[in-house]
Amino acid sequence: MKLIDAVILTKVAIRVLLISLFVIIITYFAYTNLFTQKPTPTQIFSPDLGCGTIDTSVIPNIPLKLPNEIAVPAPSTLNIDVPPLLFVYRIPPASETFATKSKAQQLAKTLGFNPYGYTKPDPITMLWSDQNKGRILKVRTKDLSFEYYHTPEHLPKLPNLELPPIPKSKSLALNLLSSLGIITKEYQEGKIHVFPVYFKGTVAHETSALIQAHAIEVDIQPRIVAFAYPKKILKLKKLTHPIDFKQYATQNTDIIYHGYITLDFPHQGPTRIFIRSTHNELLKDTLKIIHIPVRYNLPPCGTYRTLDVPEALKLIQNKKASVAYVKIKGGDSINPDYKTIPQITNVSIDSIKILYLYDDKKNHLIFPVYYLSGEAVFADGKSGTLGFYTPAIEVNAAPPSATPSPH
Repeated sequence: MKLIDAVILTKVAIRVLLISLFVIIITYFAYTNLFTQKPTPTQIFSPDLGCGTIDTSVIPNIPLKLPNEIAVPAPSTLNIDVPPLLFVYRIPPASETFATKSKAQQLAKTLGFNPYGYTKPDPITMLWSDQNKGRILKVRTKDLSFEYYHTPEHLPKLPNLELPPIPKSKSLALNLLSSLGIITKEYQEGKIHVFPVYFKGTVAHETSALIQAHAIEVDIQPRIVAFAYPKKILKLKKLTHPIDFKQYATQNTDIIYHGYITLDFPHQGPTRIFIRSTHNELLKDTLKIIHIPVRYNLPPCGTYRTLDVPEALKLIQNKKASVAYVKIKGGDSINPDYKTIPQITNVSIDSIKILYLYDDKKNHLIFPVYYLSGEAVFADGKSGTLGFYTPAIEVNAAPPSATPSPH
Protein backbone atom coordinates (compact mmCIF):
# COMPACT_ATOMS: atom_id res chain seq x y z
CA MET A 1 0.00 0.00 0.00
CA LYS A 2 1.30 3.37 -0.93
CA LEU A 3 1.99 5.92 1.78
CA ILE A 4 -0.63 8.32 0.42
CA ASP A 5 -3.28 5.58 0.53
CA ALA A 6 -2.41 4.82 4.15
CA VAL A 7 -2.77 8.46 5.09
CA ILE A 8 -6.18 8.68 3.40
CA LEU A 9 -7.41 5.52 5.16
CA THR A 10 -6.19 6.82 8.52
CA LYS A 11 -8.07 10.09 8.06
CA VAL A 12 -11.22 8.19 7.08
CA ALA A 13 -10.89 5.95 10.15
CA ILE A 14 -10.46 8.93 12.45
CA ARG A 15 -13.53 10.60 10.98
CA VAL A 16 -15.58 7.43 11.40
CA LEU A 17 -14.37 7.12 15.02
CA LEU A 18 -15.22 10.75 15.82
CA ILE A 19 -18.66 10.45 14.24
CA SER A 20 -19.28 7.23 16.17
CA LEU A 21 -18.27 8.86 19.46
CA PHE A 22 -20.53 11.83 18.70
CA VAL A 23 -23.46 9.51 17.97
CA ILE A 24 -22.81 7.55 21.20
CA ILE A 25 -22.67 10.73 23.29
CA ILE A 26 -25.84 12.12 21.72
CA THR A 27 -27.59 8.78 22.22
CA TYR A 28 -26.51 8.65 25.91
CA PHE A 29 -27.79 12.13 26.71
CA ALA A 30 -31.00 11.49 24.79
CA TYR A 31 -31.55 8.28 26.75
CA THR A 32 -30.81 9.83 30.14
CA ASN A 33 -33.17 12.73 29.45
CA LEU A 34 -35.98 10.70 27.91
CA PHE A 35 -35.89 7.57 30.03
CA THR A 36 -34.10 8.55 33.27
CA GLN A 37 -35.50 11.95 34.16
CA LYS A 38 -34.22 13.75 37.25
CA PRO A 39 -36.45 12.90 40.24
CA THR A 40 -38.91 15.57 41.35
CA PRO A 41 -38.99 16.88 44.95
CA THR A 42 -42.17 14.85 45.53
CA GLN A 43 -40.34 11.68 44.48
CA ILE A 44 -37.29 12.53 46.62
CA PHE A 45 -39.30 13.42 49.74
CA SER A 46 -41.35 10.26 49.93
CA PRO A 47 -42.88 9.47 53.36
CA ASP A 48 -42.38 6.02 54.86
CA LEU A 49 -45.33 6.20 57.32
CA GLY A 50 -43.25 4.04 59.65
CA CYS A 51 -45.26 4.79 62.81
CA GLY A 52 -48.55 3.59 61.34
CA THR A 53 -51.85 5.46 61.47
CA ILE A 54 -51.91 8.22 64.10
CA ASP A 55 -55.01 8.69 66.21
CA THR A 56 -55.61 12.46 66.27
CA SER A 57 -58.42 12.21 68.84
CA VAL A 58 -55.73 12.74 71.51
CA ILE A 59 -55.20 16.33 70.37
CA PRO A 60 -56.56 18.52 73.21
CA ASN A 61 -59.79 20.33 72.43
CA ILE A 62 -61.54 22.98 74.53
CA PRO A 63 -65.32 22.73 73.90
CA LEU A 64 -66.24 26.28 72.98
CA LYS A 65 -68.90 27.59 70.62
CA LEU A 66 -67.22 29.37 67.73
CA PRO A 67 -68.60 32.11 65.46
CA ASN A 68 -70.10 31.07 62.13
CA GLU A 69 -67.21 32.58 60.19
CA ILE A 70 -63.51 32.59 61.07
CA ALA A 71 -61.24 34.95 59.16
CA VAL A 72 -58.08 33.25 57.88
CA PRO A 73 -55.30 35.05 56.01
CA ALA A 74 -53.70 34.14 52.71
CA PRO A 75 -51.20 31.34 53.48
CA SER A 76 -48.36 33.40 52.01
CA THR A 77 -48.80 36.05 54.72
CA LEU A 78 -48.11 33.56 57.53
CA ASN A 79 -44.41 33.62 58.33
CA ILE A 80 -43.50 29.93 58.35
CA ASP A 81 -41.14 27.73 56.38
CA VAL A 82 -42.45 24.16 56.47
CA PRO A 83 -40.43 21.11 55.45
CA PRO A 84 -41.78 18.63 52.89
CA LEU A 85 -41.80 15.84 55.51
CA LEU A 86 -41.95 15.73 59.30
CA PHE A 87 -40.53 13.20 61.74
CA VAL A 88 -42.68 11.28 64.22
CA TYR A 89 -41.04 9.77 67.31
CA ARG A 90 -41.83 6.66 69.32
CA ILE A 91 -42.06 6.94 73.13
CA PRO A 92 -40.50 3.83 74.69
CA PRO A 93 -42.33 2.02 77.51
CA ALA A 94 -41.61 3.45 80.95
CA SER A 95 -40.37 0.96 83.51
CA GLU A 96 -38.41 0.87 86.72
CA THR A 97 -34.77 -0.17 86.64
CA PHE A 98 -32.26 -1.17 89.29
CA ALA A 99 -31.10 2.46 89.42
CA THR A 100 -34.58 4.01 89.74
CA LYS A 101 -34.71 4.01 93.53
CA SER A 102 -31.20 5.43 93.95
CA LYS A 103 -31.91 8.18 91.37
CA ALA A 104 -35.09 9.17 93.24
CA GLN A 105 -33.17 9.22 96.52
CA GLN A 106 -30.42 11.36 95.01
CA LEU A 107 -33.05 13.83 93.80
CA ALA A 108 -34.56 13.93 97.31
CA LYS A 109 -31.12 14.54 98.83
CA THR A 110 -30.42 17.40 96.38
CA LEU A 111 -33.74 18.96 97.40
CA GLY A 112 -32.81 18.78 101.09
CA PHE A 113 -34.74 15.66 102.19
CA ASN A 114 -33.48 12.63 104.04
CA PRO A 115 -33.06 10.21 101.11
CA TYR A 116 -34.19 7.29 103.25
CA GLY A 117 -37.14 9.06 104.87
CA TYR A 118 -39.77 8.29 102.26
CA THR A 119 -43.09 6.50 102.22
CA LYS A 120 -44.83 4.67 99.38
CA PRO A 121 -48.50 5.69 99.06
CA ASP A 122 -48.71 3.36 96.04
CA PRO A 123 -46.33 0.91 94.30
CA ILE A 124 -44.94 3.45 91.82
CA THR A 125 -44.70 6.55 94.04
CA MET A 126 -42.02 7.60 96.55
CA LEU A 127 -43.13 10.42 98.85
CA TRP A 128 -40.99 12.72 101.00
CA SER A 129 -42.52 15.21 103.44
CA ASP A 130 -40.83 17.97 105.42
CA GLN A 131 -43.54 19.17 107.79
CA ASN A 132 -41.37 21.80 109.47
CA LYS A 133 -40.79 23.68 106.23
CA GLY A 134 -43.99 22.58 104.52
CA ARG A 135 -42.31 20.86 101.60
CA ILE A 136 -43.46 17.82 99.61
CA LEU A 137 -41.68 15.70 96.98
CA LYS A 138 -43.49 13.04 94.96
CA VAL A 139 -41.47 10.90 92.56
CA ARG A 140 -43.13 8.53 90.10
CA THR A 141 -40.66 5.69 89.92
CA LYS A 142 -42.04 4.38 86.64
CA ASP A 143 -40.56 7.27 84.65
CA LEU A 144 -38.87 9.45 87.33
CA SER A 145 -41.33 12.29 86.80
CA PHE A 146 -41.75 14.33 89.96
CA GLU A 147 -43.53 17.20 91.65
CA TYR A 148 -41.92 19.32 94.36
CA TYR A 149 -43.88 22.04 96.14
CA HIS A 150 -44.48 24.01 99.31
CA THR A 151 -47.76 23.71 101.20
CA PRO A 152 -50.05 26.80 101.12
CA GLU A 153 -49.17 27.97 104.64
CA HIS A 154 -45.49 28.26 103.60
CA LEU A 155 -45.98 30.48 100.56
CA PRO A 156 -44.02 33.76 100.45
CA LYS A 157 -45.79 36.77 101.95
CA LEU A 158 -47.16 39.33 99.51
CA PRO A 159 -45.73 41.45 98.12
CA ASN A 160 -42.77 39.16 97.51
CA LEU A 161 -39.91 41.64 97.28
CA GLU A 162 -37.38 38.92 96.41
CA LEU A 163 -38.93 38.03 93.04
CA PRO A 164 -36.41 37.96 90.17
CA PRO A 165 -36.85 40.22 87.14
CA ILE A 166 -38.72 38.53 84.29
CA PRO A 167 -35.68 38.48 81.93
CA LYS A 168 -33.46 36.90 84.60
CA SER A 169 -36.00 34.19 85.39
CA LYS A 170 -35.19 32.18 82.27
CA SER A 171 -31.49 31.76 82.99
CA LEU A 172 -32.20 31.20 86.68
CA ALA A 173 -34.61 28.37 85.84
CA LEU A 174 -32.03 26.68 83.60
CA ASN A 175 -29.44 26.97 86.37
CA LEU A 176 -31.86 25.31 88.80
CA LEU A 177 -32.38 22.46 86.36
CA SER A 178 -28.63 22.11 86.10
CA SER A 179 -28.40 21.88 89.91
CA LEU A 180 -30.84 18.96 89.75
CA GLY A 181 -28.81 17.24 87.04
CA ILE A 182 -31.67 17.21 84.52
CA ILE A 183 -30.55 19.93 82.12
CA THR A 184 -29.93 18.92 78.50
CA LYS A 185 -29.12 20.73 75.26
CA GLU A 186 -32.76 20.28 74.23
CA TYR A 187 -33.85 22.31 77.27
CA GLN A 188 -31.15 24.95 76.87
CA GLU A 189 -32.25 25.52 73.26
CA GLY A 190 -35.95 25.11 73.99
CA LYS A 191 -38.83 27.57 73.97
CA ILE A 192 -39.35 29.33 77.31
CA HIS A 193 -42.56 31.02 78.50
CA VAL A 194 -42.66 33.16 81.65
CA PHE A 195 -45.65 34.12 83.82
CA PRO A 196 -45.91 35.92 87.19
CA VAL A 197 -48.23 33.75 89.30
CA TYR A 198 -50.04 33.65 92.59
CA PHE A 199 -51.34 30.52 94.33
CA LYS A 200 -54.77 29.48 95.52
CA GLY A 201 -53.88 26.49 97.64
CA THR A 202 -51.36 24.61 95.51
CA VAL A 203 -52.80 25.79 92.16
CA ALA A 204 -50.99 28.57 90.26
CA HIS A 205 -52.82 31.40 88.49
CA GLU A 206 -51.35 34.07 86.25
CA THR A 207 -51.33 37.68 87.39
CA SER A 208 -50.35 40.80 85.52
CA ALA A 209 -49.17 42.56 88.69
CA LEU A 210 -45.85 41.52 90.24
CA ILE A 211 -47.06 42.93 93.55
CA GLN A 212 -49.64 40.08 93.62
CA ALA A 213 -47.21 37.34 92.57
CA HIS A 214 -45.84 34.63 94.85
CA ALA A 215 -43.44 33.41 92.16
CA ILE A 216 -42.35 33.57 88.54
CA GLU A 217 -43.38 30.49 86.57
CA VAL A 218 -41.00 29.38 83.82
CA ASP A 219 -42.40 26.82 81.37
CA ILE A 220 -39.76 25.09 79.24
CA GLN A 221 -40.58 23.29 76.00
CA PRO A 222 -37.58 21.19 74.88
CA ARG A 223 -36.46 21.49 71.29
CA ILE A 224 -36.82 18.50 68.96
CA VAL A 225 -35.66 17.92 65.37
CA ALA A 226 -38.73 18.19 63.14
CA PHE A 227 -36.95 17.28 59.89
CA ALA A 228 -33.43 17.30 58.46
CA TYR A 229 -31.63 16.48 55.23
CA PRO A 230 -28.43 17.32 53.29
CA LYS A 231 -28.71 19.73 50.35
CA LYS A 232 -26.92 17.27 48.05
CA ILE A 233 -30.01 15.06 47.74
CA LEU A 234 -31.69 17.84 45.75
CA LYS A 235 -29.03 17.34 43.05
CA LEU A 236 -29.68 13.63 42.53
CA LYS A 237 -29.65 12.62 38.87
CA LYS A 238 -31.72 9.54 39.55
CA LEU A 239 -33.49 7.86 42.45
CA THR A 240 -32.82 4.14 42.68
CA HIS A 241 -34.53 3.59 46.04
CA PRO A 242 -36.46 5.64 48.66
CA ILE A 243 -34.27 7.81 50.88
CA ASP A 244 -34.25 6.96 54.59
CA PHE A 245 -34.48 10.48 56.02
CA LYS A 246 -34.71 9.19 59.60
CA GLN A 247 -30.92 8.77 59.67
CA TYR A 248 -30.48 12.54 59.41
CA ALA A 249 -32.32 13.23 62.69
CA THR A 250 -29.07 12.63 64.59
CA GLN A 251 -26.67 14.16 62.06
CA ASN A 252 -25.41 17.70 61.60
CA THR A 253 -26.94 18.28 58.17
CA ASP A 254 -27.30 21.39 55.99
CA ILE A 255 -31.06 21.75 56.51
CA ILE A 256 -32.58 21.28 59.97
CA TYR A 257 -36.10 22.21 61.04
CA HIS A 258 -37.04 22.32 64.73
CA GLY A 259 -40.20 22.00 66.77
CA TYR A 260 -40.92 22.31 70.49
CA ILE A 261 -42.55 19.71 72.73
CA THR A 262 -45.85 20.56 74.39
CA LEU A 263 -48.24 18.62 76.61
CA ASP A 264 -51.63 20.35 76.34
CA PHE A 265 -51.48 24.13 76.28
CA PRO A 266 -49.34 25.61 73.49
CA HIS A 267 -47.20 27.47 76.05
CA GLN A 268 -46.87 24.58 78.49
CA GLY A 269 -43.93 22.21 78.48
CA PRO A 270 -43.07 19.05 80.39
CA THR A 271 -41.01 21.12 82.85
CA ARG A 272 -42.41 23.99 84.92
CA ILE A 273 -40.30 25.81 87.50
CA PHE A 274 -41.69 28.36 89.98
CA ILE A 275 -39.01 30.78 91.25
CA ARG A 276 -39.51 32.73 94.45
CA SER A 277 -36.16 34.59 94.86
CA THR A 278 -32.69 35.19 93.45
CA HIS A 279 -30.29 33.86 96.07
CA ASN A 280 -28.71 31.54 93.45
CA GLU A 281 -29.48 28.66 95.80
CA LEU A 282 -31.69 25.78 94.70
CA LEU A 283 -33.66 25.37 97.95
CA LYS A 284 -34.13 29.08 98.66
CA ASP A 285 -35.09 30.04 95.12
CA THR A 286 -37.47 27.20 94.21
CA LEU A 287 -41.11 27.26 95.27
CA LYS A 288 -42.38 24.49 93.02
CA ILE A 289 -41.18 22.17 90.24
CA ILE A 290 -43.18 19.92 87.93
CA HIS A 291 -41.00 17.75 85.72
CA ILE A 292 -41.89 15.00 83.24
CA PRO A 293 -38.79 13.50 81.60
CA VAL A 294 -39.16 13.55 77.83
CA ARG A 295 -38.48 10.08 76.43
CA TYR A 296 -38.27 9.12 72.77
CA ASN A 297 -36.41 6.68 70.60
CA LEU A 298 -33.81 7.72 68.06
CA PRO A 299 -33.95 7.60 65.14
CA PRO A 300 -37.61 8.62 64.61
CA CYS A 301 -40.04 5.82 63.82
CA GLY A 302 -41.32 7.42 60.63
CA THR A 303 -41.64 10.31 58.21
CA TYR A 304 -44.98 11.80 57.10
CA ARG A 305 -46.01 14.23 54.41
CA THR A 306 -46.42 17.74 55.82
CA LEU A 307 -49.97 19.06 55.69
CA ASP A 308 -50.13 22.14 53.49
CA VAL A 309 -50.85 25.34 55.38
CA PRO A 310 -53.95 26.06 53.22
CA GLU A 311 -55.34 22.67 54.32
CA ALA A 312 -54.78 23.55 57.97
CA LEU A 313 -56.57 26.88 57.48
CA LYS A 314 -59.42 25.06 55.76
CA LEU A 315 -59.80 22.76 58.80
CA ILE A 316 -60.27 25.85 60.96
CA GLN A 317 -62.83 27.37 58.60
CA ASN A 318 -64.75 24.08 58.46
CA LYS A 319 -64.78 23.82 62.30
CA LYS A 320 -62.68 20.64 62.20
CA ALA A 321 -59.74 22.04 64.17
CA SER A 322 -59.28 21.66 67.93
CA VAL A 323 -59.47 24.74 70.14
CA ALA A 324 -56.13 24.71 71.93
CA TYR A 325 -56.15 27.93 73.88
CA VAL A 326 -58.34 30.90 74.68
CA LYS A 327 -57.60 33.90 76.85
CA ILE A 328 -59.37 37.17 77.54
CA LYS A 329 -56.89 40.04 77.61
CA GLY A 330 -55.56 40.33 81.16
CA GLY A 331 -56.95 36.90 82.07
CA ASP A 332 -55.33 33.73 83.39
CA SER A 333 -53.11 31.76 80.99
CA ILE A 334 -52.18 29.11 83.54
CA ASN A 335 -55.62 28.01 84.73
CA PRO A 336 -58.28 29.76 82.64
CA ASP A 337 -61.90 29.32 83.68
CA TYR A 338 -63.55 28.34 80.40
CA LYS A 339 -67.02 28.38 81.95
CA THR A 340 -66.76 32.16 82.29
CA ILE A 341 -65.60 32.78 78.69
CA PRO A 342 -68.25 34.95 76.96
CA GLN A 343 -69.60 34.05 73.53
CA ILE A 344 -66.90 34.45 70.89
CA THR A 345 -68.15 36.75 68.13
CA ASN A 346 -65.10 37.09 65.90
CA VAL A 347 -61.79 35.29 65.26
CA SER A 348 -58.94 36.22 62.93
CA ILE A 349 -55.86 34.02 62.51
CA ASP A 350 -52.48 35.71 62.10
CA SER A 351 -49.72 33.30 63.19
CA ILE A 352 -48.69 29.65 62.87
CA LYS A 353 -45.98 27.44 64.36
CA ILE A 354 -45.11 23.74 64.60
CA LEU A 355 -45.31 22.07 68.01
CA TYR A 356 -44.80 18.44 68.96
CA LEU A 357 -47.53 16.86 71.07
CA TYR A 358 -46.26 14.44 73.72
CA ASP A 359 -48.80 11.59 73.74
CA ASP A 360 -47.67 8.93 76.21
CA LYS A 361 -51.18 7.52 76.76
CA LYS A 362 -52.72 6.41 73.48
CA ASN A 363 -50.41 6.57 70.45
CA HIS A 364 -47.22 6.57 72.54
CA LEU A 365 -45.82 8.99 70.01
CA ILE A 366 -44.46 12.52 69.79
CA PHE A 367 -46.07 13.89 66.66
CA PRO A 368 -46.30 17.36 65.07
CA VAL A 369 -49.28 19.70 65.19
CA TYR A 370 -49.83 23.19 63.87
CA TYR A 371 -50.70 25.84 66.40
CA LEU A 372 -52.58 28.64 64.63
CA SER A 373 -53.55 31.65 66.71
CA GLY A 374 -54.95 35.12 66.41
CA GLU A 375 -57.25 37.69 67.93
CA ALA A 376 -60.65 36.88 69.34
CA VAL A 377 -63.46 39.30 70.12
CA PHE A 378 -66.05 38.39 72.76
CA ALA A 379 -69.70 39.30 73.13
CA ASP A 380 -68.95 41.69 76.01
CA GLY A 381 -66.64 43.72 73.75
CA LYS A 382 -63.40 42.47 75.26
CA SER A 383 -60.63 41.04 73.10
CA GLY A 384 -58.19 38.23 73.63
CA THR A 385 -56.32 35.36 72.01
CA LEU A 386 -57.69 32.18 70.48
CA GLY A 387 -55.57 29.33 69.16
CA PHE A 388 -56.25 26.09 67.28
CA TYR A 389 -54.46 22.78 66.88
CA THR A 390 -54.55 20.90 63.61
CA PRO A 391 -52.39 17.94 62.57
CA ALA A 392 -49.23 19.12 60.83
CA ILE A 393 -48.99 15.88 58.86
CA GLU A 394 -51.27 13.90 56.57
CA VAL A 395 -52.26 11.45 59.30
CA ASN A 396 -54.72 9.52 57.14
CA ALA A 397 -52.05 8.75 54.54
CA ALA A 398 -50.95 5.56 56.28
CA PRO A 399 -52.42 2.40 54.72
CA PRO A 400 -55.23 0.72 56.70
CA SER A 401 -52.97 -2.25 57.44
CA ALA A 402 -50.30 -0.06 59.01
CA THR A 403 -50.45 -0.20 62.76
CA PRO A 404 -47.98 1.02 65.37
CA SER A 405 -45.41 -1.50 66.46
CA PRO A 406 -46.08 -3.16 69.84
CA HIS A 407 -44.66 -1.56 72.95
